[in-house]
Amino acid sequence: MSAGLKFVCVIPSLEIGGAENQLVTTINELATDNEIFLIVLSARVSLLAQVNLPRERILILKKERLVTLSGNFLPSSFVAAFKISQFLRRKNVRLVIAHLPIAHWVCRLAVNICRAGLRKVHLVNYHHSMNVLSSDLLFSKLFIPINKVLSHVSDAGNICVSNAVAKDIARFTHLKNQPVTIYNFAMDDRTNSNTLYLNKSGFWIVIPGRLEAVKGQLHFIQNLISAFYFNEFSHLNLKFIFVGGGSHHLPMEELVRSKDWQSFFEITGSVTHSEMLSYMNHADLIVIPSLSEGLGVTAIEALMLGKPVLASDAGGLPEVVVPGKTGTLYKAGDAYEMIKCLKKVLLGDCRIDSDLQREFYLKNFTRQQHIATLQQYLRTFSN
Repeated sequence: MSAGLKFVCVIPSLEIGGAENQLVTTINELATDNEIFLIVLSARVSLLAQVNLPRERILILKKERLVTLSGNFLPSSFVAAFKISQFLRRKNVRLVIAHLPIAHWVCRLAVNICRAGLRKVHLVNYHHSMNVLSSDLLFSKLFIPINKVLSHVSDAGNICVSNAVAKDIARFTHLKNQPVTIYNFAMDDRTNSNTLYLNKSGFWIVIPGRLEAVKGQLHFIQNLISAFYFNEFSHLNLKFIFVGGGSHHLPMEELVRSKDWQSFFEITGSVTHSEMLSYMNHADLIVIPSLSEGLGVTAIEALMLGKPVLASDAGGLPEVVVPGKTGTLYKAGDAYEMIKCLKKVLLGDCRIDSDLQREFYLKNFTRQQHIATLQQYLRTFSN
């Protein structure tokens, strides 16, 4: 049996979210055979109780300005980087896995502080999403070029959740080595998809995920209300259920209420992951209307459950939802095509074999595959 790995994971916050949930699960899977440390840049740590690490291996920096990109961002970056470099020296850690762009930036600074002290540290950046910073913003015009130069002198490797993300980061990162794609995995298996009793009637269209701009739910509901003829499918007794909470919760509720269409729509608010899976397991159709997406864990979970999927082609979603094989795709942001594809699915013109979905899921997106591939990649730096 080979020796265990020793590394630290760095992430801006540890609240409910795709990258955060994946990291917590990965740490817990690897913690038994490896020496793992965790640094959180902010005080937003609602998931911390789920992390199975000794308290002495965890550092909470409480640098809120790093998460909000507010004033004093640069001074906060250097303070955080210095504290990380001290932690690395104190714990004798030489491998850093940085999750999400702000952690990439801070850890690049920390690695160079370590080098100034003649201490070599390997930095591997984990990329979970497509870039969403507008190049027109003054912050981006300054931040992106500096960060790109830093990546050239700091990065030892890059992990991407999809081939689409790997292609995207090349625009903002000076890649010395080819990034490796390691697909995300479904957070729970099918045994955790019946934890919530739901009184179902009619045809359920479930739209799971955080209610945020990049996830596209507000765009989806606006176009449904303006262009979808519900009477055409009155025999199905359609119910659109948005499962999740977020900044777009209230605007979506107000829009539905203003049109007096509460009978067609339900917005659950924040739910646990197992509760979300319960809604998905009761769904007749799962819709993922993302405007930007790294890969799409909810799409993976739809495959795991063998449910019909209608998704946009944003980011890495086409690597999960393969037209004619595992689901139906439409062009992200295209309202006309979205409505057209939704109607085709409801008319039964896009039937998918659930056994083929499950087979595709087992071949590409299981937790076991993810953990094995990740460990193999990280061992190349531990040597």
